[in-house]
Amino acid sequence: MRSLLLTLTLVLLAPLASRAQTAVIVTTTPVPLDTASASRSTIGKLRYLGGHHLVSDNPNFSGISGATMVGPDELMAITDRGHWLRIKLLLDKGRVTGVAGADLNPMRRGDGEPLAWPWSDAEEVVRFGDQLIVSFEQHHRLWRYPLGTMVDARPTPLPIPPALQRADHNHGAEAMVVLGDHLLVVREWAGPDGRYPGWRIGPIGKAAAPSFEELTYTTDEGLRPTAMVKHGRHIYVLERRYFEKADRTVARLVRFPAKAAIKGATITTTELARFGGTVT
Repeated sequence: MRSLLLTLTLVLLAPLASRAQTAVIVTTTPVPLDTASASRSTIGKLRYLGGHHLVSDNPNFSGISGATMVGPDELMAITDRGHWLRIKLLLDKGRVTGVAGADLNPMRRGDGEPLAWPWSDAEEVVRFGDQLIVSFEQHHRLWRYPLGTMVDARPTPLPIPPALQRADHNHGAEAMVVLGDHLLVVREWAGPDGRYPGWRIGPIGKAAAPSFEELTYTTDEGLRPTAMVKHGRHIYVLERRYFEKADRTVARLVRFPAKAAIKGATITTTELARFGGTVT
């Protein structure tokens, strides 16, 4: 079993909606903000509301690369092995206290067959109405799936910018967020000038082909944009950098006004918090 320190085991009694779904047994362990100071509750401009370490015996329960809320207490995640992971959350006054259930099912191609490497490298997922849009690396693409049980969901391709199509295998779109009827996509790999290319793609809810409005995302210290979410008038971005020789990762959370994501823009951000060392 993958678990290291088990404090609570939740056995999933049934799939969420269909007999074809595969329920998984998940173990959750609460984690502090700072392992060196269990009582610490703030970092930068943020207050820590809680976190959990999730583990499972299922060999496909790994490499969770993106997630989005699909209900008041339901999280839909994807893995870089090409699986859907739906998690039913336990909530107490808005805070996550554990997991009430989950199912894990393969993502599928247009012909209904499960994805296989290198087509299975799913990186990010966002909700667009009654659909889920997934970005993939290796073979760079955006696929749109109908939101449902996801057991038999089949995708419809979305057009992507030619520059993204030509990107190296692991240098695709890891940061993505919905802005109205457009999709903001930023590559995780900088160009020769050290800036990250991005696009406003849309409108994505119309029959007509979307346009690709170029913009630039800026960062420093070698940090890469790996996830985005919109809340209120701002877009929040998780940036990360991995130091291979030291085998350590540093990260920070930044934000910028959503209205700044327009054609030709150079986006700069404001740092809210930085993570590393003993900080989760």
